[in-house]
Amino acid sequence: MQRKIPFLWQRAVKKCKNAATCAPHVTRYRCLYLLLCGAMLLASCRYSGEWRTANAVTYDGRQHFGLSFPDYLSEEKEHKLNKTAPVQYCNYFRNFYAIADDTLTESNYRQIAAGETARLFALLNEVQQTDTQSLVINGLPAFMAGMAGNVGNKDLNERIYYRLVFIQGTARVYRLTMWVWDKNREKYVADMDKIAGSFKEIH
Repeated sequence: MQRKIPFLWQRAVKKCKNAATCAPHVTRYRCLYLLLCGAMLLASCRYSGEWRTANAVTYDGRQHFGLSFPDYLSEEKEHKLNKTAPVQYCNYFRNFYAIADDTLTESNYRQIAAGETARLFALLNEVQQTDTQSLVINGLPAFMAGMAGNVGNKDLNERIYYRLVFIQGTARVYRLTMWVWDKNREKYVADMDKIAGSFKEIH
């Protein structure tokens, strides 16, 4: 069906010799084309609800770790979200993004969390700290911070919700950063929690 629609549209145009009388005829084919394209787009956006595990290696190559993501998030293989983070998943249509990496440090996860959240806080406009929580993720101590703020300029400005999770690993701290449009926060916050809770150090 996908191949036939452009042909029908083109055939309708060829038959018309008068632009004024042709317009309604062509418009019918155009509407049919757009409606079917819309239906195909919606069909392509259906997901099974399954979760997939992404395994990665730390920057120094000494430790493996894993996270699970819902199937509506795809791996960003071109590293458009971050130049170096080994885990990058997103859905550009839903404006949901997630990256994970690690940092070798003698500081503990709470100290790293304080510094990272302060830096992000300074970059956002009209920022609001929404929630914080101490966690234990698969036996590892962790800390979560959520905040919302405006990003952009007067021509293009959007309020973004960020969820940062810091996990104390072996001689390192893992960092998981997720963000969505703030207006969609409630829709995705449960999945953010599930992504964070799936973290594992692989020995």
